[in-house]
Amino acid sequence: MQRYRRLSEALRERFGQSVHKVSLRAGFTCPNRDGLLGTGGCIYCNDSSLIPTTYDPRDAIREQLSKGMEYIRKRYEAEGFIAYFQSNTNTYLPEVWDTHGTEGAGRAVEGLEALFRSALAFPEVKGLAIGTRPDCVQEPILDVLERISRSTYLWMEYGLQSIHEKTLQLINRCHTFETFAGAVHRTKKRGIPVVAHIILGLPEETRDDMLETARALSRLPVDGIKIHSLHAVRGTGLEKWYREGRWTPMTPEGYSSLVVDFLEFLPPTMVVHRLTAESPRSLIVAPEWCGKKSAVLRMIRDTMETRDTYQGRHYDG
Repeated sequence: MQRYRRLSEALRERFGQSVHKVSLRAGFTCPNRDGLLGTGGCIYCNDSSLIPTTYDPRDAIREQLSKGMEYIRKRYEAEGFIAYFQSNTNTYLPEVWDTHGTEGAGRAVEGLEALFRSALAFPEVKGLAIGTRPDCVQEPILDVLERISRSTYLWMEYGLQSIHEKTLQLINRCHTFETFAGAVHRTKKRGIPVVAHIILGLPEETRDDMLETARALSRLPVDGIKIHSLHAVRGTGLEKWYREGRWTPMTPEGYSSLVVDFLEFLPPTMVVHRLTAESPRSLIVAPEWCGKKSAVLRMIRDTMETRDTYQGRHYDG
């Protein structure tokens, strides 16, 4: 019995072969770091933890893709690939934000389209995944994404983390749940699938708070989800909170049980892209178990087996 809808299975169903993502770093920053909305970023974010394994700052996107595909091909025997623009906010164009409709904005949008299309130069690349913030998909950017999606498979990944405004302020997200929901609806109107990122274990949130996030997402036209375990990495505000005793990490048992609870409220058709967070072990401060992805995934699967439950069990449609 398949107890939740895995991304690997969804991609195999679509393409008829083993398809894996190749993480890319395109040189974007974030309006929550550069001063447009805030500085310092979210309390849990360290840019160094987002660097792909094979990344070389001298490489353009095509070179990054070539190296990444070779690495993943050897490791997983992959046959096809999704070019994943992962690091930072990959649709953030200050020119569009500040000077919408100007000549400078037009050039910036054209450059963004050329960047994304450059990742489609390889026949093995089956599509694009683009990670960004929900406040960085202005209409000219959605025009670009819609044009590209007409000729290739493309999905958008929007960071949400929580539906609760108090939490979003506490972690310095600098956007609201309303902003996220609006971005989802505007993107879906263009025929583009949407993946939501959420974090379990955020400071001051209760189990009921986190399950309310699951219920809210189940009512939106969201196609996929990434569930992350909150963990402190070096050089972040969360590390400071941890050392001051302001934040206590979840146990692996508590996290695994909560993930299973969360999945029960999601639509059975929603594709699960991730069930736990992943950062270089050298950067993880706490909890230590976040550096053991395989063990955590095994615990989640065992919990589902023990409880004889499945994704969508409590979904009310």
